Amino acid sequence: MKKAILSILLIMPFFCFCQTDEDINGVLGIPFGASRDKVIEVLASKGAISKQKEGKILFSNVKFGPYEGCLAIFSFVGNKFYEVIISLPHGPDGTVINRYDRVNRELSKEYGETKTYKKFQYPYKEGDGRTLSALKGGKAEFEAYWTKEIGSVSSKIMATLDIFLTYQDNKLTRKALEENYSKKKAVIN
Repeated sequence: MKKAILSILLIMPFFCFCQTDEDINGVLGIPFGASRDKVIEVLASKGAISKQKEGKILFSNVKFGPYEGCLAIFSFVGNKFYEVIISLPHGPDGTVINRYDRVNRELSKEYGETKTYKKFQYPYKEGDGRTLSALKGGKAEFEAYWTKEIGSVSSKIMATLDIFLTYQDNKLTRKALEENYSKKKAVIN
């Protein structure tokens, strides 16, 4: 009996982890592969304002979880949504790392644990008390990645101290890269 209970207790964490390890198949209630019209329809119904530019659609006034007033730039390949970059609203400079950590904790609850990659360039180093200066000067990078079968998401602190989240469909992103490569190759030839 003790062995059975011990076995159950040892196996249980794996089941708990799997329940929070969802695939990434879209964002903001929009599945990857949705058409331009569908993306506009969904976000307009939530009060977002759209503007089309260079084959992309820029939305302002987007609500992403608890964050209101976000910007979102949607990219398409063959009229299929494959990528969105979401810029979270800028808060006080001193709060950017806490906000970034909070966003990453929420994403980890949804998609499983990840590691934040921190890279500092000379003369800065982690723990020197000058992290904000390093970030603002482009001398530090904070990034995290979640990659699943269908899609991926990354988070990054920009030099402007904005937090960018990028959601991508893996197959459609590959197709977009191939199309861009073919276009550039045609121009060169």
